[in-house]
Amino acid sequence: MIARVWGVDSHDQPFSLDCVLDNISASGLYLRLPRRMKFCASISLAVRLPNGPVDGRFAAINGTVIRDHVEHDGHTGVAVKIIEHSFI
Repeated sequence: MIARVWGVDSHDQPFSLDCVLDNISASGLYLRLPRRMKFCASISLAVRLPNGPVDGRFAAINGTVIRDHVEHDGHTGVAVKIIEHSFI
């Protein structure tokens, strides 16, 4: 799943980019970014939900980074705790 992500990376540089969203639950999500993130950094996403009662519905998500590590492909795996969300 592809998501649009906004935030500030570990070098205090703001960014807005598309990324791969590996999984999502009611309380958190895991995504891959080409940037490192600070622990407890705020992050925002817009995600197109492919399944459900209404296909193609979007979710606006605000969360907090709870883990970040470099994966074998060079991207950063980022675990996010969802703080708030709304369906748009």
